[in-house]
Amino acid sequence: MKQTHFISTLVVVAQSLVIPAAYSAVELSLGAGTDNNAFRLADKFDPESGRFYKTTFSYSDRFDNGVYVNLKATQTSFESKLDYADSDRQNLKLGFRHTFDNSNRFNFAVSGSNYDKTYISRTTGKVGTSGGKEIEDRYDNRWWRLQSDYTFNLSDKHSLNLFAELLDKNYEEVEGSDSLSNLDYRQLGTGGRWFYKPAKGWRLETSFRYRDREYDDKRARDDQGKSIENSDLSYDYYRFLFSGMWSINRQHRLVLRAYREDLNDNYSGYYDRETTNVSLSWRYRWDKNNTLNTRLQYIDYRNANDLSQDEGELDEDENDSVDNHGTVFTIDYQRLLWKNKDYKVNGYVKTSWYNYDAPRDIYQYQRSIVELGVSVKF
Repeated sequence: MKQTHFISTLVVVAQSLVIPAAYSAVELSLGAGTDNNAFRLADKFDPESGRFYKTTFSYSDRFDNGVYVNLKATQTSFESKLDYADSDRQNLKLGFRHTFDNSNRFNFAVSGSNYDKTYISRTTGKVGTSGGKEIEDRYDNRWWRLQSDYTFNLSDKHSLNLFAELLDKNYEEVEGSDSLSNLDYRQLGTGGRWFYKPAKGWRLETSFRYRDREYDDKRARDDQGKSIENSDLSYDYYRFLFSGMWSINRQHRLVLRAYREDLNDNYSGYYDRETTNVSLSWRYRWDKNNTLNTRLQYIDYRNANDLSQDEGELDEDENDSVDNHGTVFTIDYQRLLWKNKDYKVNGYVKTSWYNYDAPRDIYQYQRSIVELGVSVKF
């Protein structure tokens, strides 16, 4: 993996804010655990289990004039036999919020991210290659986003949120990439969310989101999968979402979330995809010191064509590019260990199980992760 100076940039930006702070928080989390299939490989590769260590640093601040800043950096390191699974991610968000006298709210933000992880091909179980050369940095990327939204407080029960965004994402240039598609793209998005509170403890949301993605230098394909010369691929995304939250009492809360997203390409439909995502979450807080969160999620991807036949065409999440469906079940327990006026210490245990099925057995996999750790918030 290639190192960047993104963290340094985040620190300089955070330190350059000299506006008097109204609210600030710093949190450091240290965790360790085991992952029995860090590369999401099929059983035929006999995936190895290994230990990992995770460090997360976050900083947030809100100022009296509406300016806010959020910074987060996460590093995950595996033991030597799985060092290709190491990853680094840094995120920065700088924004402005304002609430008007009529309770309408305006928000504007610019955010950025840097991601670094070695590319392991799920069809070989080894570092990805192109033209006989390793392309371990194929999916390292950086992006910047401008986003804005406005919330109309229509009544005690109804509110409407309208939003728009511009996203620019760039991938690492790697040696031997001449034979690979350029994954860099720019994306415009807009949409609306309607919120309804029928009663105390209830909240319903329906939303529609549209996105237009244009690749910098990626060719479209015809019905037979052949590259169309001088074409520039672009996608249209349409997402319809419904969610409901029910706070049964102070201890129990349920959240149901479901969406359907259609991807349409601008030429033959070769890249068309349908995604269905449904999740149910339950939070149980039996006292102020102990919280248990569980989540069951089902995801289904249906593609017009099997893009896995050409790894040079895959986006960074190969699950998107092949027909498959699966479930993810997560349990997260947190306990307050110590608290005073300056800081508080929480302990946590988190475990996740993944089970994905696909027409091609190379993309079928099971995975389980267990993590224990502590977080200190100042």
